[in-house]
Amino acid sequence: MAKRYFAECEIEYEECDIVADVDARRRMALMTGQFGVPVVEIGEHAMIGWDPDEFERLRAGQFRHR
Repeated sequence: MAKRYFAECEIEYEECDIVADVDARRRMALMTGQFGVPVVEIGEHAMIGWDPDEFERLRAGQFRHR
C-alpha cells in the first residue's frame, strides 16, 4: 500500500530488503526497536506500518511525541 501511494503521488523513495541487507535490518532495529514492516523513515523519524495520514503529518514536519 505504501509503495502504491508513493507511486500515485510521485514520491521518490528507497526500498531496503531487511532480509537480504544486514545493515538495513540493523538500522531498522536500532531506529524502531522491532522488526515489523513496513517501516517508513522520514528524516530522523520512523513510522511502523502504513497510515497515509500519519505519513503526510510526518512529511509536513508535524511530529507527534509519544
